[in-house]
Amino acid sequence: MKKLFLVTFTGFLMLSGCGLENEEAQNEQNEEQQNEEEQQNDEEQDNENNQDNSSEQGTNEEENDNQSNEDSTNNNSDENQNNENSDDQSDEQTSDSFDKGRAEVVLTEYKEAFNKVINNRNDDLKLNEFSTKQELTEHFNQFMSQELSRTMVDRYFREEDDGLYLTPMDAPVFLQEDQQFTFNKTGDGSATVVQERQNQLIGHVNMEYSLTKKDDSWIVEDVERTEI
Repeated sequence: MKKLFLVTFTGFLMLSGCGLENEEAQNEQNEEQQNEEEQQNDEEQDNENNQDNSSEQGTNEEENDNQSNEDSTNNNSDENQNNENSDDQSDEQTSDSFDKGRAEVVLTEYKEAFNKVINNRNDDLKLNEFSTKQELTEHFNQFMSQELSRTMVDRYFREEDDGLYLTPMDAPVFLQEDQQFTFNKTGDGSATVVQERQNQLIGHVNMEYSLTKKDDSWIVEDVERTEI
């Protein structure tokens, strides 16, 4: 009887030991599974944080790009405005810079234009460069008004079948640069030059030259002679 009790008690201990071992193994398995789940949750949270950071960074970069483009556009607009202002100032300076010195240049070119034409001729007074009054008038239009060009061509030149000839007579009265003259700016695109002249050919006169602005250059519009 005692032997039977010992055998039974020993078997109970063995069964209890197996139960404990199984319970410990189950607990270890549960802990490992829980750790894996926690690790997986941590990885998912990290991925979400990375995605949020990437999205925020992309938004910031896009905002920076937009700001850069806006700044560049503003800079270009400012540059264009500055260029327009500079052009306007340049035009104003050009208009206001017509003075006595430039008026003298205009009248000198007017005189030289006439003298070059009459000096380029043969012994028969036939012009070498121009063959019709129309051609010569168009040439003179660079230095004087159309009305003054026609008047000068009709007075000093005659057109023949074989070409254009100089009519012998006293030359126009031009400005004498080495003598005193007065300059008066009468408007944005007009001015007058007056010079007193006296010699045996023309007598004692006041010569008044009216200048006008044509496109971007100045020309002689009219010439008047007044006896003194």
